[in-house]
Amino acid sequence: MLTRLILFQLPRDLLSFGAVGCAMFTRKLQSNRKIPSGLTPLEDVSQLSPLVLRILGQNPGAFTLQGTNTYLVGKGAKKILIDAGEPNVGQYLNNLIDSLSKSSSTIEAIVVTHWHADHTGGIGQILRYLKK
Repeated sequence: MLTRLILFQLPRDLLSFGAVGCAMFTRKLQSNRKIPSGLTPLEDVSQLSPLVLRILGQNPGAFTLQGTNTYLVGKGAKKILIDAGEPNVGQYLNNLIDSLSKSSSTIEAIVVTHWHADHTGGIGQILRYLKK
């Protein structure tokens, strides 16, 4: 069961501006799903160290390069998810669920590094999955 969702607090006027900006940014990202030329493709899921698993957000593009990096961090049955990807990217959620299943673990907390939609947008779908 998720016990913590950690978001940075931003001034209210920035949040209002940010919501509009994030919506526009997300539409722009979703219009181009190709890895920019010259970049090496990365594995969808990579074990970076014994405690860190990177899961790409399945949203390659000009701003996200090979895809937004999200991370499952920790050992044992409870992990911390750093960033949650974009909303409605089914393959990302499938990769996350598969990774949790393979390690017999769950998400204890979600830490969001910054307020861009490609880092916060997937929170809703992840919370819905965790409530099942």
